[in-house]
Amino acid sequence: MFYCTEPLARIDIAHYKLNKNRMLLHGQVKFDTIHPFIVYRSKDQGKFMTHPWHDVTPGENLPTEFQSIVEIPMGSSVKYELDKETGLLRLDRMLYSAVYYPANYGFIPQTLAEDDDPMDVLVLCKEPLAPMTLVNSRAIGMMTMIDSGQPDHKILAVAVDDPEYNHITEADQLPPHRLNQLRRFFQDYKLLEGKSVEVDEMQPAKTSVKIIEQSLEAYSSRRRKGFGAYHH
Repeated sequence: MFYCTEPLARIDIAHYKLNKNRMLLHGQVKFDTIHPFIVYRSKDQGKFMTHPWHDVTPGENLPTEFQSIVEIPMGSSVKYELDKETGLLRLDRMLYSAVYYPANYGFIPQTLAEDDDPMDVLVLCKEPLAPMTLVNSRAIGMMTMIDSGQPDHKILAVAVDDPEYNHITEADQLPPHRLNQLRRFFQDYKLLEGKSVEVDEMQPAKTSVKIIEQSLEAYSSRRRKGFGAYHH
C-alpha cells in the first residue's frame, strides 16, 4: 500500500518497474484487473502484451483523422505518461500548481515527435475519458510550446463520436475563451516547478496535419532502425 494526494489509474507504474519476465504470458502471471492492451494467449503461442504505442494502428483516414490513446483524463491533476518499456502508464508527477488538464490528454500511436515521444494530442469531448481509452479523433489545430528550449507540439483534436464536438473542423470554431483556457494551462502548469513555458498561438488544422504526417514518417524511419533501450 502507498499514499499520494490523488487517486491513480488502475494500470499505473508508481516509481517501480515490472519484472521483464512478466511481459511473457506463461500462464502463471495473474492480473487483478483487465487492461485494454493486455492480449491473453496460451503459453505455446508465446505472445507478448500489446504495446499501445507500437501495436495500435493510428487509423485509416490519416492524417486528418486518427486514433488517440488517452493518458490523462480531462479535469485531472495527475501527470501520467506512457512507460515506453512496458506499455503501461507511469506516474510522472502530481502537478505542482493548482490547475487541471482542460481536455483529455494522450498521444497518437505509431508517431514520433521531436522530443522522441509519441505525438501529444488534446482531445475535446464533453466527458473525461478513462486512461488508455481509444478515441476516434479529428485534428482541428495545434499549439507549439517551447519547453526547456525544445519545441513541443500539441495537436488539438475533437472526439469524432461525440455529437457535441464532431461538427468542428477548425480550432477557431471553438469559443475564444476555450482556446485561451487551453493555452493558459500550458503557460501556468510548471510555474511552481520553477520552469517557464512559452506557448505559441493556436495554429490551423492544416498545420497540425503536416506535423502529424512528419511524426508518422519519423516513427516509421526509427522503427526500421530500432528504438534501442528506454531510460526513465
